[in-house]
Amino acid sequence: MPKMGYGSRIKPMRDWIILVVVSLLLLGACAVWATWLFMTGASQDMVEGFVSPHLVLSPELLQKTDLLFTERALEASRYQTEYQFVDPSLSGS
Repeated sequence: MPKMGYGSRIKPMRDWIILVVVSLLLLGACAVWATWLFMTGASQDMVEGFVSPHLVLSPELLQKTDLLFTERALEASRYQTEYQFVDPSLSGS
């Protein structure tokens, strides 16, 4: 069984060429994969698939949504007017 060392066969130019070629092959494979994935997604109109064209919003859902945003706006105004906060960096001790 041969040893795993280089011995007198050290050739850094060959090693660098192999390293660069393998890296370029991997980079090319990644580019091909990304292009294929993009083209597959673009051809299926994935953006339109998230929202149904026959979606009907019920008035109850709209009222719940409006109520939620109203409650959030009221809470935001409370933070500015009602709630008191203490800044520990301003304490005198």
